[in-house]
Amino acid sequence: MSTTRDNLDYAINDFIRVHKPERIALYFDVEEYMTREAAYQPDGRRDIEVSGYDSKSGNPYVVSWYESGWQLVWEQYGPETHFYTKREDLLEMLDEIIDMGDFTDLTVTEFKDGEPKS
Repeated sequence: MSTTRDNLDYAINDFIRVHKPERIALYFDVEEYMTREAAYQPDGRRDIEVSGYDSKSGNPYVVSWYESGWQLVWEQYGPETHFYTKREDLLEMLDEIIDMGDFTDLTVTEFKDGEPKS
């Protein structure tokens, strides 16, 4: 079983590998940039796109990795489902969600390597 650190290290290497050398120099701290800018997916995966302009191939490239952590799914102000995932501990995340206001149908799931942990 891989850890979040292993997955992120692999993704960082992949992110650097697909970039043109002169374009990757724009990111002072690749890890900080990736963890700040990558989108959360419903299965705990994080995705960040390398644009075609920045990639060696000239084509867009998506770098993905899984984080172990908690996922909250809720409905707020209508039928649209929202996903919220964070690496911090569960109680901190629940406090943040409660502070957001009205919501219904809160579901909490712990994920490891993109799979719900049982």
